[in-house]
Amino acid sequence: MAYIRKFTEQEVYEAKRQHYNQYLKTHHHHMKSTGNKPDILHEHSDCIHMAVEFLSAQKPTKRAQPHRQRNYDIKHMIEHWAGRYVSADDVSVAAILLGLRGKYPNYNFSTKLVFPSQSRLAGIPEAFTQEIKYLICEDYTLYTYWENDDGSINVNNQSSTI
Repeated sequence: MAYIRKFTEQEVYEAKRQHYNQYLKTHHHHMKSTGNKPDILHEHSDCIHMAVEFLSAQKPTKRAQPHRQRNYDIKHMIEHWAGRYVSADDVSVAAILLGLRGKYPNYNFSTKLVFPSQSRLAGIPEAFTQEIKYLICEDYTLYTYWENDDGSINVNNQSSTI
């Protein structure tokens, strides 16, 4: 199975900087009037790598797709899949690293979501470190496709490609 390479710390730093600059452009009036600093959260760089793996399993589209049919944000789906807290900012940085278009939570991937193989998380030490909190309430009905360890995709328990 072809997994996305782990990005270097420099690449992650540059993507964080780009996300920070985008945040400043869209929130500068509020920050100026309140005197608040940007509220950007990155708990651990592994969280960005987990988001990269989840997002890279999704089928790309030409335009950003509104994902309003979801019960909750994409970040929660990543948390339940990876068994660890992931911030919306981590997801935004992952999208920048992958070159996705759009703005959190609406990126250019299909609304027919793929539940990625958890083997994508091998080599990411922070994966499953908080699984008691996150694996309990996963809603699997949000997914249309299931990725196997070999990279093949299942639709309704039948092997397929997307």
